[in-house]
This record gives sequence, structure tokens and C-alpha cells, in this order.
Amino acid sequence: RLNQMAAMGLIQAIPNQTEPTYRFQQALMHQVIYQGLPFARRQTIHAVLADHLRQRQTSLAASLHMSEHYRRAGQPAEALRLLLRLSEAAAKRRALPEALKLFDAARRCLPQLPEQEQEKTAVWIVRQQLPLLFALGHFFQAAALAQHGQLPEPEKNEWLATIAFTQGNDEDVRRYVADLARHGHHFVLLGQLFMRLGDRQQAKAAFEAACLGESRGDERRGLVGLARLACHANQPDQARVQMARAEAVNVPQDDGQLQGRISLETSSVYRELGLLVKAAEAAETAVLHLRPLGPYWYVLGLLEQTAVFLAQGKLDAASERLREAFALLLHVDSCEARLVAQQLSQQLQRGRR
Repeated sequence: RLNQMAAMGLIQAIPNQTEPTYRFQQALMHQVIYQGLPFARRQTIHAVLADHLRQRQTSLAASLHMSEHYRRAGQPAEALRLLLRLSEAAAKRRALPEALKLFDAARRCLPQLPEQEQEKTAVWIVRQQLPLLFALGHFFQAAALAQHGQLPEPEKNEWLATIAFTQGNDEDVRRYVADLARHGHHFVLLGQLFMRLGDRQQAKAAFEAACLGESRGDERRGLVGLARLACHANQPDQARVQMARAEAVNVPQDDGQLQGRISLETSSVYRELGLLVKAAEAAETAVLHLRPLGPYWYVLGLLEQTAVFLAQGKLDAASERLREAFALLLHVDSCEARLVAQQLSQQLQRGRR
């Protein structure tokens, strides 16, 4: 029958496929034939195709086709389970664009679910997508998702404040920081936001609160934050004391993002203190941990390492790192990171004169 349809010019064979594969010559013909089938018959065909693809699927495209067949077969829960499992697996192996496409496909299954399950699953998907968008540096998309993703107000404002911070948008930082302070959570972020706004007293209070929390990671980052405040207050001895306390705090070794952020912040403080050997070690560790997490995190590591190399007078090494950072910034939306990169570029040019 397929050969007859091909001879009539209704369908066309797709070359270089592992098994015979065809497509309609015209989309309109496809729609006429498809709509002419009884609804129950369509569902049965979609179910058969989904089961067939499930036995053979090896690619993202096949997985998306399979989930769409399950959805049209009247099995949205099966499509959703499949997509969420695949998206989580993609996220774990840091295939971030693939994970985002799978989560988007999962979102299309939601209208066919019971209303209560729709809302719960939609919020869960938003919580998975936001860190992926952030890691890719897609901050405008992340902001829109946080704003309209039905997150609880404090959680939404935390994301919006963090995104505003990466964009150097002090007005938005000021707008959200009061709400975060009122709820009394995420003290490390609060400290960084208050530092951004020049409110050292509030920043100190937030970092001190982070040191008193249950999280060892927050304790260490809080101490590093206090050290940075001491640097800004021209109190290098106090900063060294806080850094010594920070290094004594053991944090989970299996959390790459936490290790990378701590190393990034540590390098910055040691660089300000002029302890460049320690800064270089911390910057190298930051790059090692941040590179697998996504372009934005890697850019931050590269920029810090560039700053350290410049402080050491290693201009060729600095130039190499900065060139790599600029290449990534073509795809990362961070205004703040671009500004830092431009400042480092100017510093490099002055060093070469």
C-alpha cells in the first residue's frame, strides 16, 4: 500500500533511514487523511506508533515523537512520565538544551491531566527549568518563567532578585531584597544583594545569619562574605581571620555547584588581599567545578581566573581565558558578566602597553 501511495505521489520515501520511512508530499493531504479517520481509530494508531518507538527510540527527536503519540492516543500520564524521566536524565548529564525541550514537551501534556495535578506538576517543571535556564545564561527567559510560573511569592522573588543581580539591575534588586529580608531566608544571597546596594550593615547581618544556619555551605559562604566586607572596609587582618575560619568549615565534596561557587568567592577575596597563589588555586578549582554546570557558570569562572592572571602579570594566560569568555558571552544574556569582561579587557590592554 505504501508503494502504491508513493507511486501516486501522495507520499515520499525519506532516504538514509534505518527502516522504510515516508512523509506526505503535502501537509494538506496529510491533514485531510488524518481528519478523515475516526477519533478512536486515530488514538489506536497513535498508541501503536508510541509503543513501536518506545522499543526503538535512540534520540531526542524520537522521544519527542513518542510522547506526542502517547498524548494523542489519550495517554497523557504515560507521555508525561516518559518525558519527565528523560528530562531528568538529560539534566543530570548536563545536556541542558535537551532537558529544556523535554520539559517543554511535558508542559504540553498538562491540559489533559486533572486540574489539581496540572498545577502541582506545572510548578515542579518550573522549578526544574529555572536552574537550567540560569546555567545557560538565558536570563530573560528565566525571568519570564519565574514571573508567570505560579511559584510561591518568596520563591519567585528570590529568582527575580538573583536574575536582576546577574543583570546589574540595582533597581530590581532593591525591589525584591526587602521581600526576601522580610521572609528571612537565603541569607547568603541577601548579603550579596545588600553588598550590591552598598548597605554594609544589612549585608553583615545577613552573612552573620548565614553562619548560624544549619547548612555548612551557607556557613562557609557567609564567612567568605564577611571577609569581603572586611576587605571593602580596609580591614585586611580581619578579612584573613574570616577566611581562616571559612577554610576550617568542611562542605560536601559531591556538590559541584556549591564547590564552584565557594571557590569563586574565595578566589575573589584572596585576590583583593593580594594572596595571589591562594587566589589562583581557588580560581582553578572554580573553573574545574563550574565548567560542567553550563555556560554562565563557566563564564564566571573564566572571568575570575582572568582577573587573577592579570594580577599575577600573566597577560598571555589572561588573554586566552578572556577570549574564551567573550566567545561564551555571545550566547549568555548577563549584562553584568559582559561589563566585567569589558573592564578586564581594558585592564589587559593597559598591561600590554
